[in-house]
Amino acid sequence: MTSNQQSSGNSRNRYPLNLVVIGASFIAVLIGTVSWGVIEYFTGTSHSWSDFLGHHLVPSLVIGLIIWVILSALLQRTVIEPLQQLFAHLYRVGSGRLDSVTLDTRIKEIKTMVDGVNLLVHRLESASGDTAFSDAQTRLKKIRTELRSMADGAGEDSSLFLGLIRELRALEGDLLSLGVVKG
Repeated sequence: MTSNQQSSGNSRNRYPLNLVVIGASFIAVLIGTVSWGVIEYFTGTSHSWSDFLGHHLVPSLVIGLIIWVILSALLQRTVIEPLQQLFAHLYRVGSGRLDSVTLDTRIKEIKTMVDGVNLLVHRLESASGDTAFSDAQTRLKKIRTELRSMADGAGEDSSLFLGLIRELRALEGDLLSLGVVKG
């Protein structure tokens, strides 16, 4: 079995982070809510099923649902979105676009990963030690920025620039591989 087959075989068991977080937080809130409902049922004075539903179980479920929605939204905003931005940036680095990433986060571990990616970018930029390599990268970044702004201003005609932008990305990747091989 090749490593590619092993990799694709294992991917069936992988889920997007946001689904894992939403599912895990839902299960945690559900367990807490049900546990509280059971405690309320056995410690309450009334053992009437309708009384239990109206005064204990439904309010517990509503509060649990509110907590789950808030928890999911907070985790989405503070963890999942910054990680998705960082992964997207890593793919751009892999295609040869050696830009530093700026990501405003208050989470220490994510900030450490951002610093690590920026260190990687810095080392890749200086991998060749050749100023011509660095100058070529700088010129390509400038051309890419100008093409992007022209494409943004072109409106419906922006598709004209897509082929140029793809070729520029390929050229950046080639330049990066040359620089790394030379270094």
